[in-house]
Amino acid sequence: MEGGQTVRFTSVALVQGATHLTPKPGDSGDQQRDTVLATLEPFRVIARDHHDAPVAGVTVKWSAYADGSLDIRTSVTDDDGVAETRYRLPTQAGTLRVQASVEGLIGSPIAFEAHAEPATPTNLVIVSGDEQVALPSSSLAPYAVRAIDAYGNAVEGVVIDWEITEGGGSIDPARSTTSTPDAATQRPLAMTTHTLSPIEGSHVVTATATSVPGTPRATFRSRAVSGIVWVYTYYYYGWNNAYSGFEPDEIVVPAGGTVAWLWGPCDWGCDDHDVTFEDDPTEPASSPTQREGTHFRTFDQPGVFPYHCSVHSGEGGMVEVVAGGAG
Repeated sequence: MEGGQTVRFTSVALVQGATHLTPKPGDSGDQQRDTVLATLEPFRVIARDHHDAPVAGVTVKWSAYADGSLDIRTSVTDDDGVAETRYRLPTQAGTLRVQASVEGLIGSPIAFEAHAEPATPTNLVIVSGDEQVALPSSSLAPYAVRAIDAYGNAVEGVVIDWEITEGGGSIDPARSTTSTPDAATQRPLAMTTHTLSPIEGSHVVTATATSVPGTPRATFRSRAVSGIVWVYTYYYYGWNNAYSGFEPDEIVVPAGGTVAWLWGPCDWGCDDHDVTFEDDPTEPASSPTQREGTHFRTFDQPGVFPYHCSVHSGEGGMVEVVAGGAG
């Protein structure tokens, strides 16, 4: 054009005379929060024309990006230009999205967020720390427990009381709350640390949600032993290069003491091992051949007790049992 002027044209679709779609001001239903399976208040949108007047008769499609259910998936704007639907939350807690769309209208699609909260807790589940084996007076890796509702959702803010019910020792803290985030899942849990008593044997700690209906409990079991031997396989530079054995291969324990053989983790691969005693391979029973697990033996009499792995030649160790203590 003369003078270098540019004229721009904007094309806007008309749907029943409407040009744009917006959330209903002050009453859209966005950011609602309720417990799982609750039916939320309606989500609302309004269709308007180019004069910003409401338009009736516009068909709005609704969709939900999660489980749960929409009351209706298609609705039509009324005389006020408003269309709505309701949404029933799923059983899984978290943030969800409901979407309204009218093809061709400015502002479409419109996304609404809703937040499903866990229901009342009904159970405690062990996250980590159960079935540990350690030397007497050792502090164990923390016990961790999670409070969940009937649908498996983790519940925050549940007070957990910890009590030693067998074996003694100490716990710290004696009360904790499901609030510490689990690094793996970011779900709340409660933790405590158990220091074993100086005496060998079984130890039991009970976690109780006293304030929860039904008083759910979880039980952690551990064992104090006089000696621990790791049974391991380590692969390096491929499966054809490996070494395995017992660590330590010599151990001293007092008469009456128990030794635990712990099969190591399989981070670098696994292999079969066993613990076969050369003094008498059957009584007390030697361990079965296995790739994981634990084997215990209590030594009542002083002496030297060599053992080996029947699967791998040259792989062996020794337990020395002394009277009156291991020194």
